[in-house]
Amino acid sequence: MSMTDHSNLANINVKAVESNEVQFYVGSGTTKATLKLNSSPGSDYDINLPGSSGTIALTSDIDSLPSATQSGQIMVADSSFDFQAVDASGAVTLDSSGAFTIANDAIDSQHIDANAVQDEHIQNLCSTDGTSDASCIPKTDASNNLAGFNELGCADMKASASLVINDEWRLKINNNNLELQYSSDSGSTWNVKQIFQSS
Repeated sequence: MSMTDHSNLANINVKAVESNEVQFYVGSGTTKATLKLNSSPGSDYDINLPGSSGTIALTSDIDSLPSATQSGQIMVADSSFDFQAVDASGAVTLDSSGAFTIANDAIDSQHIDANAVQDEHIQNLCSTDGTSDASCIPKTDASNNLAGFNELGCADMKASASLVINDEWRLKINNNNLELQYSSDSGSTWNVKQIFQSS
């Protein structure tokens, strides 16, 4: 096949060949590199080289490439800067559109910032602050009150001011003495019924 010298750049000879390829020779050697079109293009197109120095890699330089049956893969380089196609793994998955999704049960408390969880993201939180309902997690109201418990079991119960039972009876500390008080008006006023002295 005949070849025609196209130009001579230093020690690299570029020769055009009519069979849809361009061959590059270094100096007067016989070893060549060939740029080749696999078929006749349907229209003109450009192949743009990088605007800065670097190396153009061949597919053989990459350990593996995604195939038509492998969707949602990413190209990852190792310490030798060798690339290969891998599936996203660990706490995320990746679909063919490039969207990452956090996997189920992948987030635990150490991955959540302090005070980052809002009430609407707490499962089974009671709907009304300050009131306890069946099968829900109670939360105090703005005055730090909590009502609605039918029975509360505990080893010790501590109260800084008084302990009120059904808005009728109250245990209250007064001058280091324990007073048993009664209210006939749902807690508006209290009358002392018995005093337990500390000494």
